[in-house]
Amino acid sequence: PDVTGPFNTANDGGLTQREFYRIVGDVTGRRLREVRVPLWATTSAGTAWHWLHRLVRPGRYTGVGSSSGEFMARDNPYTSARAERELDWRPSTPPVEAFQRTVRWFMDHQG
Repeated sequence: PDVTGPFNTANDGGLTQREFYRIVGDVTGRRLREVRVPLWATTSAGTAWHWLHRLVRPGRYTGVGSSSGEFMARDNPYTSARAERELDWRPSTPPVEAFQRTVRWFMDHQG
């Protein structure tokens, strides 16, 4: 009862962005190609997409924003340290397995 606020309970296994997409490719049976793009280009493209989408479909979620490229270029900053410390929480499933299961569930339910 003394604990309040949000808790993140994800990505505590050091899963890199490259591994993230490799898992998606493995689970979906698709071959993914790595294409290196300068950060300034991805940030500019994300910003352009965001504003174009807002013009064409106002009020709807754009899905991609200017920070998407930067997020993809860096390690995931989210940690479950607070949940571990304050709730004594530990993940019951290793991160890679959990993500594989999540992608499979999404494919089964969303196509």
